[in-house]
Amino acid sequence: MQDFAGLSLPPACPVCGGVLRPDVVLFGESLPQKGLDRLAHVLEQGVDLVLSIGTTSAFPYIAGPVWWAQQAGVPTVEINPGETEVSRIVDHRLRMGAAKAMTQIWARLHPQ
Repeated sequence: MQDFAGLSLPPACPVCGGVLRPDVVLFGESLPQKGLDRLAHVLEQGVDLVLSIGTTSAFPYIAGPVWWAQQAGVPTVEINPGETEVSRIVDHRLRMGAAKAMTQIWARLHPQ
């Protein structure tokens, strides 16, 4: 599908009639088991940095990697304009919205 303009909310798939949605976890949804398994595997392999971006960190699978990183000595960054469950334990906080923060980070990493 090229253009979502004019579709009802939630949009229906023009082929099967089912709900058309991105492959993401939406607000209020739980992470599927496959995602939890992948997260566990990634953490077991080791990471260089843990980012918490634009979430309240209310779910254990969101806050868990931040707590794990702190205990393992892995740097942590939170990008969120508000206070969250992990705000007091992260190494660095950017108190701004995700889109603005990521745009500024990208610009710093890729100067023109």
